[in-house]
Amino acid sequence: MAKVKGKKNKLLKVFILDRSGSMDSIGAREVCGTVNASLAELRKEDSVDVSVIIVQFDTGSPFEMLRKCVPLKQCENLTESEYSPRGGTPLYDAIGKTLNFIDNEVVLSKGERVVVTVFTDGYENSSLEFNAGQIKEMLTSKQRNKDWMVTYLGANQDAWTVGASLGFNPNLSATYVATAQGMNIASSVTMNKVGEFASTGKAQSYSDDERKSLTDG
Repeated sequence: MAKVKGKKNKLLKVFILDRSGSMDSIGAREVCGTVNASLAELRKEDSVDVSVIIVQFDTGSPFEMLRKCVPLKQCENLTESEYSPRGGTPLYDAIGKTLNFIDNEVVLSKGERVVVTVFTDGYENSSLEFNAGQIKEMLTSKQRNKDWMVTYLGANQDAWTVGASLGFNPNLSATYVATAQGMNIASSVTMNKVGEFASTGKAQSYSDDERKSLTDG
């Protein structure tokens, strides 16, 4: 991440992780490793004051918070004892509940930036509380605030189209290969954009070359 001299920006980094059964094709160890590598990248910079939320979702637990607004210095790595793929994909409920939690439970400082990243490998199939229209309205509203950046990373789908249908900026939605390497590449490319946004407030689109690297992964 780029540093801003003389200024320490505040960032809330939110991970929304699909833990449905199909994620087992990537592997619990590999998913945890990808998240932990992202945390390690954030730890490299002392110019950004970071707090972390990690949410996972499946049919049994549409909204399970593993890290609840934890300061990065106190944020423990994600472990396989916490993340174990199972069940279906209540994607809408996971996003909706996470956004509501931030609205109702998190006190954001003036100018604090929020980055929400969704990792999934399949389509919505089991939400009970939220629908696509509601999620699109919520995300569209959030992105009117220039301090918010939301990214959608989906495997086994056209993430550009799916993300756009849910209100994600299609320029910040990308398809990745449903393998450990593919998810690692997707996370690495995305973390570069998180760093830029944390430092400058500018959300950079995925380039054609970056999109190719994700689908070749």
